[in-house]
Amino acid sequence: GPKQSPIQVAPLLEETLNFLRSSIPATVEIRKYIDVPSDTIKGDAAQIQQIIMNLGKNAADSLPRNRGLIEMRLEAVYLDGMNGHPDLKAGRYLRLSVKDDGCGMSREVMGHIFEPFFTTKEVGKGTGLGLAIAYGVVKQHNGSIHVYSEPGTGTTFRIYLPLFASQNIEDKSEEVRHPEKGHETILLAEDDDTARELYHLVLEKFGYFVIEAADGEEAVEKFAKYKDRIDLAL
Repeated sequence: GPKQSPIQVAPLLEETLNFLRSSIPATVEIRKYIDVPSDTIKGDAAQIQQIIMNLGKNAADSLPRNRGLIEMRLEAVYLDGMNGHPDLKAGRYLRLSVKDDGCGMSREVMGHIFEPFFTTKEVGKGTGLGLAIAYGVVKQHNGSIHVYSEPGTGTTFRIYLPLFASQNIEDKSEEVRHPEKGHETILLAEDDDTARELYHLVLEKFGYFVIEAADGEEAVEKFAKYKDRIDLAL
């Protein structure tokens, strides 16, 4: 699994927002609110950065005519199991919220967004892998991710990650929960080499076995050859 070590999320968020700023239209305003007495979690910095980028880009994509506002908030909260997050142990959490005032989504769409390869974007505009990966990463960090949205009013994603208290280092009794890993074989057809390498890497990281094809013709050949093994074509 990923190497998890204590990381500070506030500086990570600042750094990621600089990346994000340069990769989305200048007409999109990004506001950040960081209000955390402590912001250390146990985790993998690269993965947390990837989630922030993903959510930020999705938020930008949902803004009509590339205009609007994205708000990123980092806060510390105490959850006691009673506030609608039964999946989380009571304790102190870091809450990262990503809010946009874009087109929002229906309940129907909201019910599917964390599924791999579900996407509302037109063909060629994103793979629909982003949120499934975000979901997997948050689970690996023993956290949870929630979405709130209505058509026409924008969308808010909230991620809860357990705060890492240094005095807990000695406490080895905490059981480590491993995320469910995939084990299926996926035929991956993608003519963009860089994209194909990235998807291959990500899928393997999640336990899938990947058979690559660089174009439709090769995909058909590989499918014919390995059809008994292939669980999913992508």
